[in-house]
Amino acid sequence: MIDNLVTAAGLACFLFGLFVFFSAVLGLFRFDYVLNRMHAAAVGDSLGIFCVLIGLMLLLVGCTVAYVLRLQDLKVAEYRPTTPTVYDENGDVISLPTLAPRTQITLQGANQEALAEWNSFCRDYDPDGAIVATNDNNELGIPNPYHIPYGCYSWEMVDKLDEIVQRYDLKLLSPDVGCQSYESGVLFSSLGIDGVFHGDVEYLSGYFYPEGTFKIELLFRPDTDQWPYKDNLASYYYSVKEYFDPGYYEIADLENCIQWNYTRKDGRTVLLVMNDEQTRIIADLQDALVTVSFASSKWDGGSKAQMTQSALEQISEQFDFSIQPHPADMTKVDALMEAARVAYEAERAAAAENLYTQGYEQYIQQTLEKAVAHSTRTRDGLFYSLYDLNGDGVMELLPGGKVTLWGILSMRDGKSYQYADFDHLSLISALHFTVCEDHVLELEKMKDNIAEIRYYFRADAEGLTYLEGLEKVEDTWYSLPVPPAEDPMAEIQTEITEQQAQAIIAAYVPLETQPERQQMKRYGEPVKPIPWTDPYAIYIAEALEWLEDAGKLTYTLMDLNSDGIQELIARDTWTIQAGSTEPEYALSVHTIVDGELVIVQGSHGMTDVCEGGILMYGEEDGTHYEFYRMKGTELELIEMIYQDRIQKYWVRAVEGENPQSSNCSEETARSYIAQYHPIELNMKPFSEYPFS
Repeated sequence: MIDNLVTAAGLACFLFGLFVFFSAVLGLFRFDYVLNRMHAAAVGDSLGIFCVLIGLMLLLVGCTVAYVLRLQDLKVAEYRPTTPTVYDENGDVISLPTLAPRTQITLQGANQEALAEWNSFCRDYDPDGAIVATNDNNELGIPNPYHIPYGCYSWEMVDKLDEIVQRYDLKLLSPDVGCQSYESGVLFSSLGIDGVFHGDVEYLSGYFYPEGTFKIELLFRPDTDQWPYKDNLASYYYSVKEYFDPGYYEIADLENCIQWNYTRKDGRTVLLVMNDEQTRIIADLQDALVTVSFASSKWDGGSKAQMTQSALEQISEQFDFSIQPHPADMTKVDALMEAARVAYEAERAAAAENLYTQGYEQYIQQTLEKAVAHSTRTRDGLFYSLYDLNGDGVMELLPGGKVTLWGILSMRDGKSYQYADFDHLSLISALHFTVCEDHVLELEKMKDNIAEIRYYFRADAEGLTYLEGLEKVEDTWYSLPVPPAEDPMAEIQTEITEQQAQAIIAAYVPLETQPERQQMKRYGEPVKPIPWTDPYAIYIAEALEWLEDAGKLTYTLMDLNSDGIQELIARDTWTIQAGSTEPEYALSVHTIVDGELVIVQGSHGMTDVCEGGILMYGEEDGTHYEFYRMKGTELELIEMIYQDRIQKYWVRAVEGENPQSSNCSEETARSYIAQYHPIELNMKPFSEYPFS
């Protein structure tokens, strides 16, 4: 508003001054008397010049006030991705849509021309990679900072970089220093700043250059009802203008981005940019350009919540753009890093002490609190078992229950402690456990419903003692004579026969009564027995008992592979979108093998069942389809039909003995998809399952 008024006043003064000049000139010719003509000329010289000057000053001020920073002002280059020549299975050219242009945006702002020239040089230099191939490990000894961070691998590149920075009066950055989450404080203390966000924030990994340019990832929760979501992952990038910053990002279809200038409560004007997926806050400071980017949408209750312009304006108020990093004293960074590591390890030790020593109930409570931060379903899926493993009269706590296990707690002198830790064992897959005779604990790592690794431990007074192990790779068995290592690749194994392996398995007899599992949120309550023997009934009864959203779950029974066994097709919540506040309900398929419930591998997330028992996965935007048939306890891919995300042509990939893949037109792709006919499933609520 103010800039418009200033500009209007300036224009009025300027035009009035021109009118006075015009009138004075007219008076020189129209007035008869000399004195009148002299007066007209004087007025033109004084009032006219004064009004014109005032007008120009106001216009200049108005234009300055009205200056609007736009992404176009930060553009380095623009290019349109090359549309390839794509042929269909008949050898005919497929007509492809023209791709939207992509715009390179500098992260610095002050070096567009320098960055454009450097990028152009690097793009055209060494097109076949012959030069870089001769200097893979920097055999030429290119010094830093040319080698790191600018990636020079020849002296020609060094010379070109020097030429560019000298011509544009820029300086080179030193190699950066990477920081883990627990080292983020080193970044801030090295640069002499306290943080970049006012409010609820957790700083993650990042890096900084000694000269003051830095990037930090953070999780923040804005103080606004318009965007109530926590754990927004943002990237804060601060680039010092006097240094040549090689960083940039790309935006597709820049013209369709919403962008506007917003003046914050502190008087600082920032550029706000938004599209359907991403937002950016850009602050053009005197000595630096700051770019903050984060997602503009969240999954909420199965639907996508989109950020509003008003919400983004409120969020921008909480980011700090007044920081002034000073150059880092690199002689102190190593000591700061070591201090951060020591403090982190001490904090972890203290947390473990607090976690394990205050009793089982405290451990479970803390575990539940961590789970609630993710989702209600995560909490519902936490179980435990209580069982005296070593026969000393003390009940051990087995987090995870009888299905999975990630450690064991026990009690001593009235305090709990970590009896066993399986973190390094459960990285690849979940651990299933079975209690055997003579206080032996069998741990199984499952893959495709089959135990591919077995570990055997004896539970003693002080902990678990490793006995032996087995691993099956395809059809070959191996013995594992030493305890499992932190690094699976370092495990010692010896090939044995099938008979030897089965003899080892038979030597450990499972107890008839195994530990029962209970939900952690119901700690202390007795386990409610499930009276059913039908595996499907047990599965559904447990869901109804344990899950708060069980009323939304549905099922149907259908023989998918014509083997006489009806599969349980459930629409449940085993697939949860990342960042979603509520679970997504998707299909999963279960069958019965030897009287036991087995999940059909790969069935999680299926969207439809087609005629002939074919399972289909289809994305909501209609650009990706997969079709499967059930084979045993796994799904066998028939074919995939999808659109290339970048180039927009369609691909049909057919499985079989000789897998084939061919490009095709959208019309042809749709015709293939149309051959599959989704059927309407007679889905019923879990509560209507015929338990009797």
